[in-house]
Amino acid sequence: MLAYGCLGILFLYAAVRAGFYWFRRNSAPTQQDIDNSLLTILNGESER
Repeated sequence: MLAYGCLGILFLYAAVRAGFYWFRRNSAPTQQDIDNSLLTILNGESER
């Protein structure tokens, strides 16, 4: 019975970690977003 409880907790932990991974993967910035951010930062510093 204790083994089933441990397996259940392990399954919930793995499901939560997989959910966080999936959420972060889907909300990652695109290459174009990164390029635009870098250009904005570089252009802002060159004007100083």
